[in-house]
Amino acid sequence: MESLAGIWPASVPETLWQFNLLAPESRRDFPFVGIAVTSQFVLAFVAGVILICAFAWKRFSEPTFDVESPAFRDFRELEIWNLKDSHSLRRAYFVYCISLVVIYATLAFFGRVIFQLVEQLNVSGLQLNVGIVQFDSWQWPLFLALGISGIAPLINPLVPVEVWLRRFSHEVVGIPTRLREKADRLKPIIDGNKNQHMEIVTTEWVKAYLGCRLETCFALKQNMAAVLDWSYSEHIQWSDPEIRGKLHEFERRAREEAEAALQEFDYLVNPENVPDSMVSENHQARLKEFEKLFEACIQSLESARDKFSIILAIYCENGSRLMESENEFIKNNISNRLISPLVLPGTGLPIYAFPIVFLLYYFATLLWWHPLISSVPHTTTTVAVTAGMETLKLFVLIWLPIMFVAVISSVVDNSAKAVTNREADRPAWTLLPGTLAAFMIAALTMSLYAILYSALPANNITQMREALLGTPNGEPWYAAIYYYLLFAPVAAICYGFVYAVKAASRRPGQLLARALGVAASLFVFFYIAFLVDQLSYPCFDEGGQKVSIWQLAYGFFGLSPQERQACFTVYSSLDMLVISAAAFISVSGLVSRASRPSRKAQAKKPLRFPSRHPAAICLALCLLVAWAGKVSAQEEPDDARQERDFPVVLGFRTDIPPFSFEAPATGVVASSAAQVSQRPYQGYIADLCYKIFDRSGYDVVQRPVDSGNRFEIMRGELPETAAGLPDDSDNQVDVLCDATTVRLDDAERMKSGIFSPIVFVSGVSYLSRSRRGISADVLLGYVRNSTAKRAAQEACSVDVLRLGGEDARPICRMGSPEDCSLHKQKPRADTETIPPTKTLEAVYGEAPDYVLCERDDHDALIEWFCSDADLDLGNDKVYFGDRDIIVGKLAEWEKKGRSCERVRDSKRSFTYEPYALLISKADVELVGFVQRRIFEIFSHRSGARALFYKWFPEGTTMSEPLAWLFLLNGVADENDVLTGPKRYEKIQGLTEIAGAE
Repeated sequence: MESLAGIWPASVPETLWQFNLLAPESRRDFPFVGIAVTSQFVLAFVAGVILICAFAWKRFSEPTFDVESPAFRDFRELEIWNLKDSHSLRRAYFVYCISLVVIYATLAFFGRVIFQLVEQLNVSGLQLNVGIVQFDSWQWPLFLALGISGIAPLINPLVPVEVWLRRFSHEVVGIPTRLREKADRLKPIIDGNKNQHMEIVTTEWVKAYLGCRLETCFALKQNMAAVLDWSYSEHIQWSDPEIRGKLHEFERRAREEAEAALQEFDYLVNPENVPDSMVSENHQARLKEFEKLFEACIQSLESARDKFSIILAIYCENGSRLMESENEFIKNNISNRLISPLVLPGTGLPIYAFPIVFLLYYFATLLWWHPLISSVPHTTTTVAVTAGMETLKLFVLIWLPIMFVAVISSVVDNSAKAVTNREADRPAWTLLPGTLAAFMIAALTMSLYAILYSALPANNITQMREALLGTPNGEPWYAAIYYYLLFAPVAAICYGFVYAVKAASRRPGQLLARALGVAASLFVFFYIAFLVDQLSYPCFDEGGQKVSIWQLAYGFFGLSPQERQACFTVYSSLDMLVISAAAFISVSGLVSRASRPSRKAQAKKPLRFPSRHPAAICLALCLLVAWAGKVSAQEEPDDARQERDFPVVLGFRTDIPPFSFEAPATGVVASSAAQVSQRPYQGYIADLCYKIFDRSGYDVVQRPVDSGNRFEIMRGELPETAAGLPDDSDNQVDVLCDATTVRLDDAERMKSGIFSPIVFVSGVSYLSRSRRGISADVLLGYVRNSTAKRAAQEACSVDVLRLGGEDARPICRMGSPEDCSLHKQKPRADTETIPPTKTLEAVYGEAPDYVLCERDDHDALIEWFCSDADLDLGNDKVYFGDRDIIVGKLAEWEKKGRSCERVRDSKRSFTYEPYALLISKADVELVGFVQRRIFEIFSHRSGARALFYKWFPEGTTMSEPLAWLFLLNGVADENDVLTGPKRYEKIQGLTEIAGAE
């Protein structure tokens, strides 16, 4: 309301009647638990992702290890910590960047939910009030991206997380530990061994001084000479000029040191330069001098060996031309032991295949060959979201678990170790642990996928929880979490066949790899087909015969085009084909990707082990459970009334739990048969009526009423005699203990009596049942002459369930007795033809009708709603009524052991329904008494809240209007109601005044 802009609080709605919520224009195709995601927000989010990936590099390049530790002495001299642009660093950055993007997406889309757990956040010393943050604004993801990328101050709680991510990303690819380990393994190779073939010509004093070290020292000298020759013919190539310059300078200094040491070594071991006669026993001082020179020479050779070990390790890390080298020592002793041609990638399924998968799902959904992920209009946006979700499912089901196991196995066993025996080249993890790890990772990622899948079409957290965990008494496999967890074994199957290829001692041939790929594909296909056959709604052909998934597989071309398309979409057959094909490529693609380049090309560009591991961060869903304290209701003080000559007649409804219903003979609530006989009615309204007249001095008579006669039997005038009730007024009621909505436009109820103060606030809502996503006519049920009738008509007229498409609009009509019959019979296949399953295009092109079905009361309505007759015929059912009543009726129905499966709760109210007691106009004194007692009961706040918690399910939270009602009805101080006005006897003069009052 524009006129109220200056005076109306922003947090208070302008109206409690919310029929506008039923308008389809106000509903997003994917509400995403109420989180608004506009196109500007998405563009800002994409820009934030680019910003994080671009500017996080500077922060990522900072070392995460102690550069002063002795283990990295050589690296400290080299002054290169992370070797920019190396394959390991790029893989580590991929892990780091993906992890940051996951955190960024979680905070961007779920920031409101997360930040509501705390009142304030400290951002760079400034106090940020969460209440003023516009989480739905496009500025929020940009602000968040600036902080995460390092351009703006990082949010303080994210600082330790970011540091841990950098350290983990470096360690997972071995930076710098793997480079150091490679260098350590190169040292003994350059040192050589005693059995190395060589001819030793030297003096006796050298042999005597070296002793057992003679052969190893000469082997070191010979190998260092070979390494030095290689160094002059090789040049390190590095894209970063700073790194390349430092490496060239480091290698030049190492060559100079090695050349000087080799020259010194050759001079000292040459008999012509230092003969034995020069260092005989008569020249001990000269002998000691030459021994010191020789020891210093060996130490220089070892120092040069250490530096060249680092240089060669860098060559191996960067994929230099070691295997192309003509130096026999380098080629035979280093290249073949550190660069193994048998190292295969983690999976043969390349990352660039997923855009192809997205396009495949997009066009299949667009052409009606794949169902949408929810009952939404068939638009470009919904088709794109469906394709994106299906692509994500394939990613987290196959690619991510296998690659994660490959990364972990590489870290645990160090896949870059020297291969001393080609026959022993096997993956680090054995089959059983790796398969179990793949299964567990797939189970975790599919659980997260199920959460996202449930959140997209949900309006709130409660709806998401129902879609995720299922409804009470419903089949568990219809819950998203159970359904998608059943797909987790697919990852284990794929990993088992990937292991079979990678575990081969020799490179598997193309024929064997393809055979294993076909086997993996068949295993996956039959497993998914078995799940679909057990869990999917059956498809029927034009003859009314059921077509199973197996019949569709081997008799595909025997069906008509309409039958093929209909059954293909009903069983989501594209999933089986795509996942099975992905399993085939994951296995057979290992060898094809590894053997594609020639051996010479492999030398130039060795095989990379794509151990990219997008860190999956579990989204913590914090559930706030309302706690209820059992407060024993304290007795109100007696309010003696002047006794009337006739009793007060209370009329109780018997069919609207939890407000008023007939108590069972025995049970948890009714502690004894005597108590039941005294108070035969139970519920929130019933208890409130009993509280009003407890110790009131009124003589109370209780009578049942129903929705048909409740207004007709209200007392019109007081009896003229004091001897008792006249015979013709036995059925008249003074106070109607019913959840009666205050409706000023209803002449009948306004004429029947006077409304008490409002005692409860509810709203019209609806429950729905559906056996499948594609239905025939939708039946809308409600109680005759109730506010729910208007809500059902409004929902029907605006097509709130979106049954229509762009070219077809649903018809809204009153149901005939046949349409709304309780005992419909499903046609039998042997007598009548079952309608064939329609294609998606036909379903979206022919809008079903809305059929309005009236019932006399809620008992008849819940019986109709929970019957399966209409569901068997493909009709969805919707039960309209005051939310608390319809939920109570459903709970009562199920408590009696009756079945009512697949019920979905809208969790929304579309009207404002204030309940009050209706009091006879004939007794003005009774009207005033009831009004005062209601205010006293609500002023006793703990007792009023206890009354609510007694009759509503544990964990139920009051609606906001109801909470305000409880506060506003409490017109007196609670202590004054219980003990009377507080006395201040110590203040002089007040005692006399109080006594006078």
